[in-house]
Amino acid sequence: ALGNRFETTGDPANLTLLFGGGPGDFGERGLSHLAKTKNDVCMLRRTIGGHYGQVPKVAELALKDVVEAWTLPMGSISRMIRAQSTHSPGHITNVGLGTDVDPDISGGAANESEAKSPLHSQLVTKIDIGGQKHLMYKALPINIAIIRGTTADGQGNITVEHESLLCDQKIIAAAAKNSGGIVIA
Repeated sequence: ALGNRFETTGDPANLTLLFGGGPGDFGERGLSHLAKTKNDVCMLRRTIGGHYGQVPKVAELALKDVVEAWTLPMGSISRMIRAQSTHSPGHITNVGLGTDVDPDISGGAANESEAKSPLHSQLVTKIDIGGQKHLMYKALPINIAIIRGTTADGQGNITVEHESLLCDQKIIAAAAKNSGGIVIA
């Protein structure tokens, strides 16, 4: 519905898409619906993802440098979302030190467009704790969380017993609520 609305009205546009893994079907479904362009305006402005394999249309935008793109460890993205759900500044770990995620290398940048982004050099920072280097993956506000559930009731309770993956549905919903955002199920 969001993709169709953008194709009709050009709105919403310039969105940031934050995802871990598995948000599509290797083709047209899932978050691939957000990989739209109309009159040289892209529905997405930036993507921050764990892997892009299941959303090839989003990956294509990143590879063609149409959107700012970052690739971060999937577990660290999950912890970034969890940090936002608890009002923490970010997730601190040694995961990614010395890799492309390290800000001394590329900070997880997947293309050149990110260099112009206000998130450049802020998404992943290197910090020192007790003389040891760590990375901090910044918690980001979640304005809208899109989750999938099996069933819902009139009060908005969602069940997930028949979903293929049970991963970040609860924490991204909490992060959206703690950011003053909404949850679409």
